[in-house]
This record gives sequence, structure tokens and C-alpha cells, in this order.
Amino acid sequence: GNWSADGTSGTANGTIQITAGTALNLDAYGDGSRVIIGNGGSKFVSGNEILTNSSATGNITVHAGNVSLIAQDNSSFAQARIGNRGLTTAGGNIDVEATAANATFAITAYGTNLASIGNGIGLNTGSSSGNITVSSAGTLAITAIDSGQARIAGGFTANSNISVTANGTVSLTVSGTPGTYQSGGPAPGQALIGNFGNGLSGLVGGNISITSTHGNITLLSDEDGGFVSIGNLGGATTTTGNVLVSALNGTVSIAANGGVASSFDNGANAMLSYASIAEIGNSTSTGNVTGNIIVNAKQLTIDASGESAVATLGHLGDNAAGSQ
Repeated sequence: GNWSADGTSGTANGTIQITAGTALNLDAYGDGSRVIIGNGGSKFVSGNEILTNSSATGNITVHAGNVSLIAQDNSSFAQARIGNRGLTTAGGNIDVEATAANATFAITAYGTNLASIGNGIGLNTGSSSGNITVSSAGTLAITAIDSGQARIAGGFTANSNISVTANGTVSLTVSGTPGTYQSGGPAPGQALIGNFGNGLSGLVGGNISITSTHGNITLLSDEDGGFVSIGNLGGATTTTGNVLVSALNGTVSIAANGGVASSFDNGANAMLSYASIAEIGNSTSTGNVTGNIIVNAKQLTIDASGESAVATLGHLGDNAAGSQ
């Protein structure tokens, strides 16, 4: 992709098209390493990541037999990404397809690292746009281990639609042991399909559609404080969008087996605790939550076996409304 080595005033734009016959592997193993397909650069200063382009846009198309994104290092924030990233603006449609018969499509993040498909920004006052389409002729697995974040998501977007289709099973899983942030607060893993606003973007929206034609769709939070979600989250005023999950020849399962992750956060000067959550629906801690939820499946199972765990088909929020 296009990007600047320094400065934050320029733009990085252009169409990216990649075709790989057997496989596409994005592997970020070095401490603080970044493997990125997309426009918009970044650098690290005193341990903090700074984006070097104010705006990054352009459609991204990736077709490969099998697709793998892995972020795994020992001590720093490694990233494996497909998407554009600008300081205040990021846009463009993203289409990533694993086309081989019985293909494997894996998005995996270990430790404190990130594996992501979607556009994002560097400032809380900006916004991103563009639809995301992901498909696999075989399976799709989104896996976060320990404090990893693995996701198909647009950041700070009001209207980005996400469509995910697989011939086989679609799985979202968090497992392992949660770490802690530098401030001391707990840092559980996250596995997401949906747009997010971190409670700072006024409106977060877009329709979310997940389909397995011949397999299951599974959500499993198997870590203390782990968060697994299909839906949009974190709008400051409104979190909205319809959520469709379909496995007509299989099972849709929502399970939260982890317990509570707790530790003292020095910045907040308080003990922070997070329950293990597995959810199909939109969620936020502030503002309104709306949108219809439709689940089509041969069988539906919902199970919460961990201490204070939450497994839910429905929206989570103070003002939640919608049809299920």
C-alpha cells in the first residue's frame, strides 16, 4: 500500500489488488512488527504508535487459495492487518476471499497483539467508511489467545456493512489467560465481527451478516473476562444495525465458559472486573442500542457456565430495543 514514513498531514490513496494461487500469509512475529495490506503508514515513538497519514482510502481486493493472518510476538504490539488506516479518515471497500476447495481462513492474535480486517483511524475524532466482504470456500476461524484481539471490524464507522460467508464452520474463540495493561487493569482477549467506537464515536452502525452454508457458527468465550461478539459495539450515543446469523444446515452456539478477570487499575485507581461474554447482538455501555437480530439454524444452543458469565442472543445496553 501507499504510506508516508513521517508526518501526519499527507494522504495515502489507491486501489490494491492481490491474487495468490495457493495461499496468502501475513505473519507478524517480531516485537512491535507490522504486516499490513492497505494504505496509510505508522511509526512507533517512545512505545506509542503514531499514524503518518491524515487520510487513507482505496478499495482492497485479496483473492487467495487459503488466507492466514497471525500476530504473535513476545513483548510488544505486533499487528497483522488488511485495511486502510488514517489519522482522521480511512475509507474503501475490502473484499478478502479464500477460494481453494476446503480452504482455511484464519485470523489469529496472541498475547497483546492484533490481527484485523477492516479500516481504522488514529484519532477518536475521525471516522472510517467502506463495506467489508469476507468469504471462504472452507472454514473461517477468528481466534484470540490470552490478551489478543482478532476481528473483522471497521473502527469509528457509522454505516459500514460486513458480510461473512463460509462453506464450512465459522468460529469465534477466546481462550487462554488474560494479561494486564500497563496501568494494571485486566486485558482479556477479544474475538469480534462487527464495527466499534470504543464509547467515543457518537454513532456506530452497519448491517452484519454471517452465513455458513454447510457448517456451524460458534461463539466461545473460554477465558476469564473474554469477549466474543457478532454485532456492533461501543457507540457513544447510538449503536445500531441489523444482525443476521444463518447456519441452516448446522448449529449456532453461544457459550461463555470463562470466569471474571479482575485486577487493580492504577489509572482509574480502582479494581476493575470483566465477566466472560459471548453475544450475538449490538452492545454499548452508553447511549441507545437498536437493530433487528435474525438467527436461522438447524439448532441453537446458548450456555453460560463460567462464574458471572453472560451468553446472550440480544442487545446489551442501558437502552436496548429491537426484534429478535
